[in-house]
Amino acid sequence: METIEKLPESSFTILDFMNTCKELFPDQWQKLVERFGLFGEKKRYTVATYLANRLYVYSHKPQSCLEPFRKYGKAEKGDYRRTTKEEKKIFGSAWIAIYRRRTRKQNTERSNRMARRNEWQKFFDGHAPVYMDNSFTKNTVEEVIFVLEELKLKPGSWILDVGCGTGRHAIELAKRRYQITGIDLSKGMLKEAEKAAKKAKVKVEWVHADATKFKSDKLFDAAICLCEGAFGLLGRKDDPIEHDLTILKNINAILKPRAKLILTALNGCAMIRQHTQKDVEDGRFDPSAMVEIHPVEYETSDGKKSVMVKERGFVPTELVMLFRQAGFEVEHIWGGTAGNWGKRKINLDEVEIMVIGRKVANWSNLCFAT
Repeated sequence: METIEKLPESSFTILDFMNTCKELFPDQWQKLVERFGLFGEKKRYTVATYLANRLYVYSHKPQSCLEPFRKYGKAEKGDYRRTTKEEKKIFGSAWIAIYRRRTRKQNTERSNRMARRNEWQKFFDGHAPVYMDNSFTKNTVEEVIFVLEELKLKPGSWILDVGCGTGRHAIELAKRRYQITGIDLSKGMLKEAEKAAKKAKVKVEWVHADATKFKSDKLFDAAICLCEGAFGLLGRKDDPIEHDLTILKNINAILKPRAKLILTALNGCAMIRQHTQKDVEDGRFDPSAMVEIHPVEYETSDGKKSVMVKERGFVPTELVMLFRQAGFEVEHIWGGTAGNWGKRKINLDEVEIMVIGRKVANWSNLCFAT
């Protein structure tokens, strides 16, 4: 880090980095040379290779001050350029690696993105070890039976679980011979999911990902997003409409034609009924966006902790419009509170609403139909 800060330019070659490193840390430099050797000594792994690999790894870390380094790509050389005659004489190669430091603006944007994620990551990472102690997790088998009756898929079909958490639905589905990909923002929750899958002796593909950014080359036969699985869980600066619309669009893009999505979302009707005008004035509830901002206390393996979170409620008509904009037709809207799923009308005071959507072939006609 100190070497990078001493470099005068915003972009630099591996040779620039090595020269600065040599000036700043002559003793450590000599040890590196003794261990790995310099260019031209017919060694496959030299001090240049070592430092280039360290820079590459560092550039991809969250706290890095470098832009992520791209290695060779199709029909291009990634973050490489041709060497000058002098560089080629020293380096012995026609191509040289070039690294770029992040601008102040990029660093600010990156910090903002990390801050947006951290509230929910902090909550779920801390709560993960004791998450399955919650009472609402005790109806997993009945919930999976409900899901499968609605999806009507044959064993072997691929199902995407968005916001899979500790994997309780994903693992139960895998036990029934379905192929599952579970994605979640929380590494802590995925760690618990991996342990549970191993104990159950089932194979599930676990992916650490933000649902607003998740892409896949695979097409799925169905998707589920249950029990506040990413949908409606906002970072402090997330747009309350675009955040969840993006999640729906991302899911739609990787579903096969006519595939179903089963999603549960926080019940906006209940939010309105439980809040007062004082909550609005004090900033705890924003009725124009249907957003709550409040501290949530949660159990961890180290005792109780608290974090400030922002979450979004929805009314049924709004969910229909969001689903349409994302390329789904809504087939059903039912009460969706964990432990009380059913093909029934919504209870105004229940926690969640369930939406059954199906991907449509020509969604532009559906979205703008009159």
